[in-house]
Amino acid sequence: MPPQERPAAVSALEAAQIDILKVRNLTNLSIGLPNVQLDDLNIARGVAHFSIRGLGANSSLPAVGPSVGLFVDGVYVGTSVTALHDVYDLEAIEVLRGPQNTQFGRSTVGGAVRLETRQPTDFYEATVRSAVEGGGKAPNVYVSGTLNAPLTETLGVRLTVYSNQDQGWFENEHDGRAHGAQDYVSLRPVLSWQPTRNLDLTLRYEYQDGDGDGPAVQNRLLFDRDSHDFAIAQVGYNRAEARALPRAPTWTYSLGVQHTLALGARHRLISRANYAYRDKSYDTADNQGFNRQQKIVDAGMDLLLDDGRWVIGVYGRNLLGFARAGADTPVSPAYGGGTLAPLARGRTFGLELTYNFRGV
Repeated sequence: MPPQERPAAVSALEAAQIDILKVRNLTNLSIGLPNVQLDDLNIARGVAHFSIRGLGANSSLPAVGPSVGLFVDGVYVGTSVTALHDVYDLEAIEVLRGPQNTQFGRSTVGGAVRLETRQPTDFYEATVRSAVEGGGKAPNVYVSGTLNAPLTETLGVRLTVYSNQDQGWFENEHDGRAHGAQDYVSLRPVLSWQPTRNLDLTLRYEYQDGDGDGPAVQNRLLFDRDSHDFAIAQVGYNRAEARALPRAPTWTYSLGVQHTLALGARHRLISRANYAYRDKSYDTADNQGFNRQQKIVDAGMDLLLDDGRWVIGVYGRNLLGFARAGADTPVSPAYGGGTLAPLARGRTFGLELTYNFRGV
């Protein structure tokens, strides 16, 4: 059923809009979706902290089921751990607000997030995309390539390879080195067979391999909470645990604008800017652990040449340099006091180049 025909509050993005927004993982979408928090718990890479209308589960335990369900090509991802991997070659993203138990079952009391990867098509297609992001201690490089081919009138294949080589956005003041490095590679082949008009069989396989640093954890007793400063001696080791239902933020809203300028018959310039505000929300009954107030600005420009055959994009995330972090966790006075909070990246700039080939 199309999103506009569903009796629910739905935010939907199609493939072209996903590419314009430079969505690398689901955390990039929080800025444009009011009352929706798609955050990384930051205590370990890929641990999701999804909350819709104030309902979510803030836990790194695999046994704790999420309150916002994640579905990839209709398959339920039943844990928050490793749910926030990089996304690529997507056909659509849908965010459904409010309880979805009648349609999706358990673990959707807050809502549901649906991802649809692209299927093989009936024409030859090749896409190569590369992006470089900076603004921190060391750069981050994304590279992806997709090949699509119709083998017969009823059989098609699509292969996508994705790589994220992050050398570390943060600077560890303990030794002055870059921190937050990640080496991530993913491969997704898809085979689709449609022997009849009413029968479509799809075989999809996805391989992921990732390795990187532990989280950047800031002690608020030693460092300014409005900074990205931190110091840790054991880079590769981290263990943390949290479990609670966050209370709804008292106020949240977002504003976005997008403008398309025609440059002749075959070229376009697409400009966009988004602003999001989210008030402080608490994660524990005694209001000790909380997520900070956030003010985030993202912006970007895409130059589409030759009807989109070539795309040159420049973009920025968190342009205000806001120091985002996971929930503050009190530290016992026996261990020095203060609070600990895992940091998220600050101001980031990126340059992306895409080439699209489409045959018949």
